[in-house]
Amino acid sequence: MGARLKTSSRPATQAGRSPKKATKPEAIGRAGTPAPRAGRVALRSTVTARAQTTLPSGVRQALGIEAGDKLEYVIHGEEAVIRKAAAQDEADPAMGAFLAFLARDIGTHPERLTSLPPALREEIERLTHGAVIDHDEPLDGAVAL
Repeated sequence: MGARLKTSSRPATQAGRSPKKATKPEAIGRAGTPAPRAGRVALRSTVTARAQTTLPSGVRQALGIEAGDKLEYVIHGEEAVIRKAAAQDEADPAMGAFLAFLARDIGTHPERLTSLPPALREEIERLTHGAVIDHDEPLDGAVAL
């Protein structure tokens, strides 16, 4: 179960608050309702002009969130559930869907596979001639594959 983040499309200035004023997180209830049910706590934080916010310490503690951890957001109508992302969620879902599409397409239409034209193959060989590649050498810098 994740922490719930109350969202609103109303800018802070319409709610009577200064958009630059930093406020401490405070307990809130849903719009037009009393405070949250017993055993549940709703916390509020302010979104900056750069669409950033600080997770209240109560949320960080409840979810065991530390610097560098990944979060995921699940949208339910006007609410978002925030939860700590599991380590296996690091895979790119778009890449998985694309590779599955390629596998289905190749299986369904193998006649669409063609070899490289000889001129393109020769150009690739010319451009890479003499290049030494160590596939086991670590990559430099921050790389997300």
